[in-house]
Amino acid sequence: MNESERTILPSNIKQVGSLSGEKRVYVEDYAATYLQQYANADNRREKAAFLIGQEITVDGSKALFISGVVQGKYSVQKGGVVQLTEKSWQYAKKQTEIYFSGLNIVGWAYIQPGYEDSIKDGIRTYHEENADRGLDVMLLIDPEEKINSFFVYSDGQFSALKGYIIYYEKNEGMHEYMLENKLKPVNENYRLISDFEEPTAEEMFEEAAKTPTSLRETRQKRREEKKAAGLMSSLSFVMLMICFVMGAGLVQNDKRIKSLESNVAALKTEFAAADGAQSVFAAESLQNIAIPTETTEQTTLTETTTEETTAAQMSKYTVEKGDTLSRISEKLYGTIGRIEEIMQLNDMEDADELAEGMQLVLPEN
Repeated sequence: MNESERTILPSNIKQVGSLSGEKRVYVEDYAATYLQQYANADNRREKAAFLIGQEITVDGSKALFISGVVQGKYSVQKGGVVQLTEKSWQYAKKQTEIYFSGLNIVGWAYIQPGYEDSIKDGIRTYHEENADRGLDVMLLIDPEEKINSFFVYSDGQFSALKGYIIYYEKNEGMHEYMLENKLKPVNENYRLISDFEEPTAEEMFEEAAKTPTSLRETRQKRREEKKAAGLMSSLSFVMLMICFVMGAGLVQNDKRIKSLESNVAALKTEFAAADGAQSVFAAESLQNIAIPTETTEQTTLTETTTEETTAAQMSKYTVEKGDTLSRISEKLYGTIGRIEEIMQLNDMEDADELAEGMQLVLPEN
């Protein structure tokens, strides 16, 4: 229903807080939902939005109906708060003409994470300077503390409304705007509509006036505890990564030890085949070779000594243009099955390391 055509109050409603003889504010459900999404998308950043609607007199009483929300695009950060620029106003008026024909800008919403329902001086100043442009009400939303409050500006003063009303009706304009300006998924823990058990803005102000220090300190402590929990989570992740890296290093060291053991076993076999008498001596001597298991320095020293001994007894080959390991193995041994041995003897991890003119140590036939 177009608000300009309204003659009766909506029947399908939900009251938030308490109502009295003060100004009545009605917020259509689609508009409330989009405000919820807008506040919760990138909910650590301050931002603003336009409230679109119209003031209607029904049965002699005035009521403000808000059935549209337009993002505060082209806003700027100034004086510690987000301010809507002339380009922001032009955008909002254009969107109002497209989606909310017959309605006007009646207020604005300000999303301020971590400031609860306190009005910062910069926000107050901006509202005062633009009150004559149709800013009848202001809605403050804190997506971190899950607090929202309507304020009315009159005679240079802000007064908090004790409550407002959510109403449910067909709202094609807001639905179309939502589809054209989709936001991130909503955090279901955040509610624009407060439970009745929660204190109203006026009650919270009164309580804050009685014990302002303790109230603020308690909430600040809760925020610090959340930050500390996040820090501990990050620290745990770093420790996990350190353990992973250390474990990977131990695995690599174990592989090197196993490779060295294989080299020692190969030497035993070769000595035994070369000379029966010497093979006994070689075997006994090699049995006494200590396989390093404690330090990286010991592993490197023994491995280097063994490699030098092996290289001294092996023949060498100069890599020619167009050679590959499979071609060399096939040419010298009649099979490509010696590639792995050639790579191990030359400490090659990748067959692509082969280059023309390179000297290769070759295993015995």
